[in-house]
Amino acid sequence: MRLDRLASLGKLSAGIAHEVRNPLTGISLLPGDLHDQAATGSDDQQMITKALAEIGRVERFINSLLNYSSFSRAEFVEGDLNRVVHDTVLLMRAPRGVPLPRGAPTSPCRLAPGKIKQAVLNVIRNAQEALTGGGRITRPAQGGSGP
Repeated sequence: MRLDRLASLGKLSAGIAHEVRNPLTGISLLPGDLHDQAATGSDDQQMITKALAEIGRVERFINSLLNYSSFSRAEFVEGDLNRVVHDTVLLMRAPRGVPLPRGAPTSPCRLAPGKIKQAVLNVIRNAQEALTGGGRITRPAQGGSGP
């Protein structure tokens, strides 16, 4: 019975992945053209670069949906945890007004950037959903756990 449920979930995942992949291909073409037309080093070009990176992340997620039955390991690399968090918050800040922490110290370590980014996005989205009556999302004060 469990194997039947897993097989059904696999078929559902493949169907969802297929339905998302088709429009995503069209969506990815426009930012690519805009990136090439934007002034080198401009804020627009940087935001488009980040948008393209996020489209790539969605494409990788779709691939993982298609391959969900095989155990996937996180890819650990040497990186800066604060940079990953900063870049992720930047993606959420522009359209939603989330304050962006500034001047965060570097924290080099071995990490799985994609997994960290997904976790931070989930935390921010959950916080946004919890703020139905208004409010702000901020990072805790240095050295404290903050409200």
